[in-house]
Amino acid sequence: MAAKVFLRRLNDMSTFNLLQDKLSRLNDTYLSNSCDTNVSRCIDVIELNARVQRELFKLLNLVSAEGFFFCHRQLFYTSISFVSFLELANSSSHIINVSL
Repeated sequence: MAAKVFLRRLNDMSTFNLLQDKLSRLNDTYLSNSCDTNVSRCIDVIELNARVQRELFKLLNLVSAEGFFFCHRQLFYTSISFVSFLELANSSSHIINVSL
């Protein structure tokens, strides 16, 4: 039940909307911004994305802990590897195919 409460809290947070707004603003003003401004805004987006990922991993921990008897927690940690995130960062594709 803790995962459901945490999920509701994540849903109510404006962090996801803020991340999208920052990306949209960067996209809209990219050509008129200086290089320093664009770099600074990219860093802001990366930092906000890290906060969002941290919250999502907390949710993953809670969900896997609640379902421990029905699924193996290790499955989540081996299925989602940091290699997948590095591949995403280095690829031009915006879609990750993670099979569990």
